[in-house]
Amino acid sequence: MNLALRPKLLAAFGGLLLLTIAISLLSLWRIGTINSAATEIRDVWLPSVDAVGDMKAFTARQRISAGRVVAAGDDKARDEAIKLYGKQTADLNAAVARFEAVGQTGEMAALYAKYQALRGPYEASMASAFETAKQNHEQAEKAMNGEIVAVFRKVQESLEALSAYDRAGAAKANDVVQSAYTHALWSISIFALVAVLVSVGAVLWLDRDVVQHLARLAGVMRRLAQKDYGFTLDATGRRDEVGDMARAVDVFRTSMRQVDELAATQAAEAAAKTERANRVDALVQTFDTDVAHTLQSVTQASSGLHETAENLTRIADTGARDAVAVAGASEQAAANVQTVAVAAEELGASIGEIGRQVSVSATIAAKAVAEATRTNVAVTSLTEAAQQIGAVVALISDIAGQTNLLALNATIEAARAGEAGKGFAVVASEVKALANQTERATNDIRQQIESMQAATGEAAGAIAAIGQTIAEIDHITTTIAAAVEEQGAATQEIARNVAEAARGTSEVSAGMNGVRQVAGETGTVAGEVLMAADDLSSQADGLRTRVSTFLAALRTA
Repeated sequence: MNLALRPKLLAAFGGLLLLTIAISLLSLWRIGTINSAATEIRDVWLPSVDAVGDMKAFTARQRISAGRVVAAGDDKARDEAIKLYGKQTADLNAAVARFEAVGQTGEMAALYAKYQALRGPYEASMASAFETAKQNHEQAEKAMNGEIVAVFRKVQESLEALSAYDRAGAAKANDVVQSAYTHALWSISIFALVAVLVSVGAVLWLDRDVVQHLARLAGVMRRLAQKDYGFTLDATGRRDEVGDMARAVDVFRTSMRQVDELAATQAAEAAAKTERANRVDALVQTFDTDVAHTLQSVTQASSGLHETAENLTRIADTGARDAVAVAGASEQAAANVQTVAVAAEELGASIGEIGRQVSVSATIAAKAVAEATRTNVAVTSLTEAAQQIGAVVALISDIAGQTNLLALNATIEAARAGEAGKGFAVVASEVKALANQTERATNDIRQQIESMQAATGEAAGAIAAIGQTIAEIDHITTTIAAAVEEQGAATQEIARNVAEAARGTSEVSAGMNGVRQVAGETGTVAGEVLMAADDLSSQADGLRTRVSTFLAALRTA
């Protein structure tokens, strides 16, 4: 049926309610009838029967007491009999009063009026007999056994008529009660049977039309709770609440399918996110390893640069000391040249002194040559150290470039990671900034090294000039030695050569001053290289700390 569940239930239970109301009304009607009849029996017939019975009994006792009054032999017995008669009369009057309290209508009133009409003369005749008995006992007995007995019998007959009427009325009322009870019993039984049949029919109808469908829907819901969607709904075409529930279950099944599909999609997305996170973690591990290797290379390069700077400082110090020694030797040579000049002037006085001075000059010249050669070797070592520093700087520049490339790759991966990679992108930008700063520092170091290489080139040129001058001094001393044997003829040549030797020693002194200056500049450059190496090491430590912090934050994110 296409009726809604509410009208169906209202129809079923409304029918039962109407039957219940009908049974109740019928029962109330029959109970009212029974109650009216019972009330009539209780309030009318039973009191009336009881009162009439007492009236009959007290009338009979009154008759016996009256006979005793008439039959009394003396006044005392008569007085006692009269007293008893008065009591019986009072009891009779009380019974009459109770009868009158019931109320009389119709035939009962007529019968009661007849009784009252007979009672008055009856009691008057007995009173007359009592007076007669005082005068004539026999006449009184004759009256009592004669006309008074006839009146007494009529009174008794009237009371019997009242009693019969009461019995008939009570029986009639009882018949009404019995009839009402019988009709009520049959009517209620019939209506109850109809109600039972209607109830059974309603239950069967509701079970077939509602309960069975609800039970099937409950089974479908249990299958739906187990995510079993392979069922059919045969109640979706109904237009009642069962159909609404079936359509709701169908919608719920569709929604649950969509939820399952969405959950599967979300699970796939979660798996993809997990895989992406694993890939990002792998990239982080690779980045950590590469940065660690790079920082290790930077640290090693800075250590090598530090050692090279220390070697360069040591070589510069050695060159400065050698330059001081060569300057001292050149000054000594100048003094010796002056001595040679004096000896030339006194050539004629001491040829042996001239030979000795020439030998000393030769020795000093040889020492100057050795010192110049040694200084040249030191400058060459300084040049090679500068080249090594240049190689280290190139390595650091390559490392900075690799770090910059890694930071760029990290920035790209962070951009791919979306929200989860924002912090990674910030740290990657900082790593890139550190790489750029390292590259600028290496450029500054390269410029300092180029300045140092230029200074060492100038020092090498000066040392070469010093060597050439010392070689000339050696040649001059050799010439002086050869000319010693020709003292007389070569005195002027000796003086000239001495002058040239003096100029050469002056040039040597000037050259040694240049060497000392270059050595000082080399020491300064070496100090700057050492400071740059320390700064590079500090930058590498800072970069290592920032990268470690970034990777730790990324792993905990």
